[in-house]
Amino acid sequence: MPPVVTKISELKKEQVDDEPFASDSDAIEFIKEIINIKDAMSWIGTRSSDAFYKSQKVFRVLTYAGLDQTSIKDASGYLVDDISKTHGQTPSDDTVYRTLEEKYGTMSREEIEDMAAAIMQSKVESLPEIKRARKRNRILLEGIGLEISIDPHEERCYPDKHFFDEEGKQLTMLGQLKENRGRKVFRYSTAAIVWPDEEPRPPLTIGIVLIHKGQSRSEILKRLMYQIEKMEIKINLLSGDGEFGSKGVMQYLDNLPKSKRPKKVLFRGKYFKSKDYPGEIGQRFPYDLNEGTKNAYRVEGYLIEQKTPEGTETRFFISSKHYHFTTSEIEKIYKRRFRIENTFRHTRVCKIRTTMKSIVKRIALWAFCHYLELLWEIYRIYNQIGTDYDYNLRQKRFVKLWRSYLEQQIRNEKAVYLLKTGKTKNQVLRKLGLPMLICCKDG
Repeated sequence: MPPVVTKISELKKEQVDDEPFASDSDAIEFIKEIINIKDAMSWIGTRSSDAFYKSQKVFRVLTYAGLDQTSIKDASGYLVDDISKTHGQTPSDDTVYRTLEEKYGTMSREEIEDMAAAIMQSKVESLPEIKRARKRNRILLEGIGLEISIDPHEERCYPDKHFFDEEGKQLTMLGQLKENRGRKVFRYSTAAIVWPDEEPRPPLTIGIVLIHKGQSRSEILKRLMYQIEKMEIKINLLSGDGEFGSKGVMQYLDNLPKSKRPKKVLFRGKYFKSKDYPGEIGQRFPYDLNEGTKNAYRVEGYLIEQKTPEGTETRFFISSKHYHFTTSEIEKIYKRRFRIENTFRHTRVCKIRTTMKSIVKRIALWAFCHYLELLWEIYRIYNQIGTDYDYNLRQKRFVKLWRSYLEQQIRNEKAVYLLKTGKTKNQVLRKLGLPMLICCKDG
């Protein structure tokens, strides 16, 4: 007989208190459907037949640590001591760390980045909007190609000394953002699909690269393009922030074969008030990167006035010579591209805390956090109503439901085990710390 357990909504009702979106059962069904054994095998690896804990259970601890914004040690301790209330259902933190060492101990930084990108791409391809062309095996968005945005960011970390990868390249540096100046950070760049319409649909991360000290912008872009090419995407537009508005980047893109080159390219450049630009606001004009040197490179320049909360701001953009933009096009593109900034903030909601000295394992954990964030974004898109996208799908609410589901999984497994040993239903519920079915002297 299957175990009698309390429903997730009853166990965690006091924690699920924001605005409702889809039903709780919809969220749980989505989690059951999109998380499969292949994910556990990809992130954790295939464990030996002699291993007591299989990949799925180690994957569960790792997931819970991210959803709870805690360490692997604290997540494992809570699941063992407070949920299953005994050893045997959940691996200890030592087991999880040993498993991570088995999986990532011999992998290079780039191998981990490419693995994470491939896993995230496989999830994005599950969306009905993402289709493959009939004649060519290339992924399209409703037949017009995909809009990809790339953007660098930095995440604060607290090592005693700087981290270096297996090739001796320095991966931590002092922050450049105002809030991180003077603090150690690691810098990374992501590539995300940005939806080419005015609906506020969230970007979907399909590439991630850690930046080492001294790495050129064109080298970063090449790494991201290498990951994107594995997905066989037709890129209709490639956009990015000022970090990528350089001669090396534009020259690299212009020299790509036409079959691989993005149809349109637009980057935000650096605007200087004191500089005399060869064109007026709202106009397109020829512009030389590295102007005044023998390495000058000709692109198209645009000066655009955009409204901000602080007032009107003049911004400078550059594009490839292969396609010309209008002012209204640029304004819409930049507005859509800016949504990628939200993914960096959302990923922190799933951040696993660690003091590990292995930089490759730290990279794996940070990429895993982006994977958890991506699943929430996909869930929001799945719950669209026609062409309307409900943006009240609170991430923290979704995370709480997911945590509750994992806790309930462990209780179910424990209940099945106890019932097999001859325990009664009430004894099982008492062991799990849940309300009993019948109150009597015998218990």
